Amino acid sequence: RPMGVRDFRSGDSMRQINWKVSAHTRNLMVKTFQPAISLETAVLLNLHLDDYSRKNRLDSTEWGIQIAASLAAHLVNRRQPVGLIANGLDPLQGQDRQNLQFDESSGRLNLSTDGTATTTTIMPRPGRPHLMKILEHLARVEAGQTVSFNDWAPTACLHLSWGVTILAITSRGDEATCHTLHRLLRAGFNPVLIVVEPTNDFPQVRERARRLGFHAYHVTNVQDLDDWRQPLRTF
Repeated sequence: RPMGVRDFRSGDSMRQINWKVSAHTRNLMVKTFQPAISLETAVLLNLHLDDYSRKNRLDSTEWGIQIAASLAAHLVNRRQPVGLIANGLDPLQGQDRQNLQFDESSGRLNLSTDGTATTTTIMPRPGRPHLMKILEHLARVEAGQTVSFNDWAPTACLHLSWGVTILAITSRGDEATCHTLHRLLRAGFNPVLIVVEPTNDFPQVRERARRLGFHAYHVTNVQDLDDWRQPLRTF
């Protein structure tokens, strides 16, 4: 944890005195420890279709996109830096922007057959303009045959600062997924698992995550999201 010094106060433990700095300044100085809690958050959005159940793929991936947008807005409204990392398909990648077409029913961009799989990386920053950048990408990104969550997530987060909270939005919390988040934990991040598909075994998922050192939440509807966002005040 980062350490600083401050003036000595009566009652401070002798073990906290920084003797080297005290000798240099000729004043008693004690160590102060900053809590190892990062206020930066990155939303890690899994849009690899094969990671989702066949019958729920479209609904679950669209719901995951909505969760990502809602959490990003929630954090920015609380003046906290937020970023986005996603493994979806970007219709604007390699496209002629003057000839884009929209689906009339959904309002989303039509994805042509040569849509490019890409890892979107928007680094955590605060502010409404930054939020609009995130929302603009979420408005057009599509799920597809990209890279599986467990192959993609560990390296996708390497550029983030130590201690960043990672909100991992994905289909389920099986052993492989939880061990992937445990790797992120051991790398110095603060992962949080958000499972978006309906499942009856979530109590086991939550316990598995707890044993591995992180929290897991089951968010399958708007009420779940509203209930869960409250703890984000401490991020």
